[in-house]
Amino acid sequence: DPRLPSLTASRSENGFLSITKACTNLENLILDNCSNVTDAILLAISSNLPKLQYVNFSWCYKITEKAATGIFSNNKNLRHVAFSNTNISDHFLKSISVTCNKTLIACDLDNCKLLTDSTLKYLSTCQELQALNLANCNISDKGLKSIVKCKELTVVKLENCREITDNGLKIFVKGLNNLTQLNLYNCSK
Repeated sequence: DPRLPSLTASRSENGFLSITKACTNLENLILDNCSNVTDAILLAISSNLPKLQYVNFSWCYKITEKAATGIFSNNKNLRHVAFSNTNISDHFLKSISVTCNKTLIACDLDNCKLLTDSTLKYLSTCQELQALNLANCNISDKGLKSIVKCKELTVVKLENCREITDNGLKIFVKGLNNLTQLNLYNCSK
């Protein structure tokens, strides 16, 4: 049904490609933990589903950063993206910052081990960002200084980010007046 606004699926590649052609009005797409999601599926999503506002590709190990970045070329209205436990890094965040900097309100990048402090500067242009999950990422105080530019942040998850210090946190929280939830579990410095 082309009017279908939301889809959670675990399909074969051919089955899913058919869905992307038939359900062109999808706004929410959750493929969390679908091990069969490939670059071909992401390319079909980018081409066929321009109304997406929410995507979740967490634990989709077969996708490459190049294909993940392609999602943003035709989906400039994305408000929530989740790519936790994938191999995305700086190129991906640069794409988000260029195409979704006025619309993105939530970004889940939990356990994206290729993210570093220098890549987080791209997120600082997302001025509407309200929720950010960077748990289990390799970031430090330097990365926090970039993120503090996102003044609308209310929820930040930094658990297991062990390079964050008390000094970095002081600067971080001082610049975020809207913060209502901060997870620092196992941040030991």
